[in-house]
Amino acid sequence: MAEKTGTTRTARRWRPFSAPVWHNRDFVKLWTGQTFSQFGAYVSTIVVPLLAIETLNAGADELGVLGLLSKLPAVLYLVAGIWVDRMRKRPTLIITNLVRAALLLMIPVEFALGILSIGLLGATLLISAVLTVWFDTAYMSYLPGLVGREHLIEANSRMESARATAQLTGPTIGGLLVQAVTAPIAVILDGLSLLASVFTLGRIKYREPEPARQAADGARGVRRAWDDLLEGLRFLARHAVLGPLMRAIAISNVAWSAETTLYVIYVVSVLDLPTALVGLTLIGTGPGALVGALAAGPIARRIGVGGAICTGLAGFCLSTLLIPLTPAFIGAALPMLIVAAFLMSASGAVSAINVESLFQRSTPDDLQGRVMGSFRFLTVGLWPLGALLGGLLGAAIGPREALFAAVVVLAVAPLLVWFSPVRRVGPAEPAEPAGEGA
Repeated sequence: MAEKTGTTRTARRWRPFSAPVWHNRDFVKLWTGQTFSQFGAYVSTIVVPLLAIETLNAGADELGVLGLLSKLPAVLYLVAGIWVDRMRKRPTLIITNLVRAALLLMIPVEFALGILSIGLLGATLLISAVLTVWFDTAYMSYLPGLVGREHLIEANSRMESARATAQLTGPTIGGLLVQAVTAPIAVILDGLSLLASVFTLGRIKYREPEPARQAADGARGVRRAWDDLLEGLRFLARHAVLGPLMRAIAISNVAWSAETTLYVIYVVSVLDLPTALVGLTLIGTGPGALVGALAAGPIARRIGVGGAICTGLAGFCLSTLLIPLTPAFIGAALPMLIVAAFLMSASGAVSAINVESLFQRSTPDDLQGRVMGSFRFLTVGLWPLGALLGGLLGAAIGPREALFAAVVVLAVAPLLVWFSPVRRVGPAEPAEPAGEGA
């Protein structure tokens, strides 16, 4: 019996607005795999630093290098998009998670053999982060064909709910595991979670059509890759809706990265909060993201996707204003910062889910990888620039004043969206017919 194409299978299973994504068994498998993967990743946010500190006697400078290595590959999202558009996405998802699992499961073996070092751990984190870039790009490009473009907001909301739940529980479980079984053994949980993800991804029956683009060798391959990259960027830049939205998201993320860089030094040196309470100020982040993920779809149905994006960006900006307005009094500062974290995460999730869904459903199939790679580059690849600007501005005018300046820049994003065609995008239709630019 011939294998059914993604188009035929999706059209038969889905009727617009008639069935939730939970009725799509392949989506449930993808969601389950992502839940395993995200849970393991958030467990590692605690386990890996503790592993470096307790096992390898790492200092602050070495932890900083490990953190840089784990985030540096974000600049490769543009390259990953070219790669993803040239091959089927599901094998990329499976292979990247399988290799990541093997790398993590080697850590306790290296520890047992006495060869684990900061250099080896850093190399593991770097390679794993590169693979994560490819996984993320392939996953976001795979979702539209899997669930149908009319169900993207619902699907992305469910994915974000899983991520928020993992963010809420993973670090705590990671800390408990380190206490119970030591850090090298606790790393095994992350590796096993990735293997569980590989298993569920392997059971997905949906098969996308063979990509039309194939890789070329040598100088011709480099020229074709460059042409492919420019094609994706031109599509975004010329698109009547995605173009201004791309610029708004880039500005917002640079400003938010600057604010994040300034946050700890502001809380400790200006508000005089004890360092032990810094983490507590962020306790509202997980619940806020979960609430925002659940609200993203209903808000879009109520006021349209464009309205939801504008509302989310405006709410995020207003929430960040609470941070520099916080008084230097612990009785008021702690609850005010917790509320700010909750509201920022909730409004940020509403905006992010609708932005991602709009990018996905407005992009032709053959450009999904490059456009979603560009989207991820805008959301995380520009963070180093924002961090640098935030640090320089904080040193020049002071942390509180620099935070106010970051809020002013954040306010540009919702204004760009409001005074653009993005605001008029409704809950169901793509921004433009697929493949057409302005």
